[in-house]
Amino acid sequence: MSILNSNIKKYREKYNLTQDELGELLSVSGKTVSSWEKGRSEPKIDMIEKMAKAFHCTKAQLIGDDDIGPFTSANEALEFILRQQMVANYGGYDLDVMSDEEIIDMANDVAEFLKMIAKRRK
Repeated sequence: MSILNSNIKKYREKYNLTQDELGELLSVSGKTVSSWEKGRSEPKIDMIEKMAKAFHCTKAQLIGDDDIGPFTSANEALEFILRQQMVANYGGYDLDVMSDEEIIDMANDVAEFLKMIAKRRK
């Protein structure tokens, strides 16, 4: 079984979805989801993209690719930073239940902190 297979199940369970419910979101059957989770088949890239969007993670996180970056946009970089478990846990943030306004506030806090560190390094 690959990291992708176990991550599909991990994220599905994190969001309290059954295989049939995830299948419905992706326009596939629950049996297809089961097959992915058990490693009998692998989802195609378009399904990985749909799952990443549904699970609010990056494709790299879903497939377990540790070689992340380089980033091509500030939004992509910020999303990566904010999705890191350490950043969320340290600040007591749960990004999955936060409103957009709360996420923006958190991002602004992180940006201010980075500015402060940058001043000390100059």
